Amino acid sequence: MFNAIRAKSDFAESPGVSRRRFCHATKRTNSRVAGMAGTSSLPRFRPKEGSDGGCDGHDALCCQELQAHLRGAKRAVLLLIVLLLLHFVDSDGNSAALAAPSSSPSSSPSSSPSSSASPQVALPLFVSIFELPGLRDTVEEFARSLSAETGGKVAVSNITYGVDRAVIFQAVKEGRAFGLGTPATFAVPLGLDPLTGQYLSNDVPFGMSAVQFASLLRHTTFGGFWKRIFEPQGMRGYYGGAFLGPQFGDWYKRPIRRLRDFRGLKLRYSGNPLTGFPGSILRAVGTTPVALPFAEIKPALANGTIDGLELLGLRLDLGYRIWETGAKVVHYPGLQGPEAAVFLVPSKVVAMADRALQRASEDALSVNLAFFYGPGLDQVLDEMRRNGVSISRYPQAVVRGLYREFKRVDTGYLRQVKRSNPLFAEIVEEYNAYLKSTINHDIMAAPEAQLLPSREDIVDRVVGLQVPRSQLSSVCSY
Repeated sequence: MFNAIRAKSDFAESPGVSRRRFCHATKRTNSRVAGMAGTSSLPRFRPKEGSDGGCDGHDALCCQELQAHLRGAKRAVLLLIVLLLLHFVDSDGNSAALAAPSSSPSSSPSSSPSSSASPQVALPLFVSIFELPGLRDTVEEFARSLSAETGGKVAVSNITYGVDRAVIFQAVKEGRAFGLGTPATFAVPLGLDPLTGQYLSNDVPFGMSAVQFASLLRHTTFGGFWKRIFEPQGMRGYYGGAFLGPQFGDWYKRPIRRLRDFRGLKLRYSGNPLTGFPGSILRAVGTTPVALPFAEIKPALANGTIDGLELLGLRLDLGYRIWETGAKVVHYPGLQGPEAAVFLVPSKVVAMADRALQRASEDALSVNLAFFYGPGLDQVLDEMRRNGVSISRYPQAVVRGLYREFKRVDTGYLRQVKRSNPLFAEIVEEYNAYLKSTINHDIMAAPEAQLLPSREDIVDRVVGLQVPRSQLSSVCSY
């Protein structure tokens, strides 16, 4: 069509073209346009009877007919263009775009589902222990990051510390709150026995550092155990670092030089020392484990009711000035691991913002590790030493004896759960297999993994945090 129109224009505008040729060209053009438009109603040019088809002798009539036919051709072309446009629009299913906008509610932009705002979710965050440095930083970073990642659509409305674990668990299960504790904290409502809860919490003697445990959750199938435990309860757990930081060791009034020095001592241990690993190990070496309220610790240590204790961890112990009771000897490693902080999130919130929750927990993890494992650790050690505290590793024979008792308890427990609970057996076996694969030095050096990351490449890969060499040498010296 466009070639025909261009040919007609060329004939009309080219100098020296005779009217005879122009009339013939116009006749052919009109015929083509009429055929393409699919109509026979367009007038055709007919030469006068007896003529040869030209315009000689009939200039006025020829020009009038030409003008009439040109006008008809233009109308036909315009009609054809409109028909083609309508055809292409209809074939794409967009013919409604040419119609006037509808005023019905279904087509109104304000009522379109895609333009409606998502519901806002603001829940309180309940923490299972009282407010402490490091833990507070971790919680606040989680709240800040979650709001930022969701554009304010999911937020922490307020943070409450020291909430009963049963209250936390029920509130999260019902979708009324976020929670923070350790997997072992919620062992009873989760249906876990204490030792399995310790493995899920990384609260195992001679176990992993917080960074190694982060790698275990992130790069192996071990994280699937958290899902299998928490999700049937209507919640999901997100790792937030070490609940109370590295479990540095135990405070004593006298040094422990031999394994038999434990005999007759009364040691206060946090958590559940009577049913967990620490209680079993301490009883095996002749020590009486004691559960004591936090407020009574310093008076009991000062008056001899207890002979030693495990408290909160290296950085947190500093604020309680335990040396004022006369206990100025600290031995490491302790019999507890850096318990995993787990953010519990209702399933309905997970469905809305899982990726944002992952990012928020990762940000909280970075802040957590920077606080507990960062350069500030050196300052804590220096402050303790300035106050007369002696910090040293248990003698090799003592470590071997404690480790031997731990393996005896651990092996017996694994044998038991293989018969009674295959899931618990899987948890223990996978934890131990990964621990063995990531500690590439003698088992007697492995306890230092509880205090500081044993492999700096894991630190770089997981959180981008480099442990200073001075920190490694000052804490891990023999």
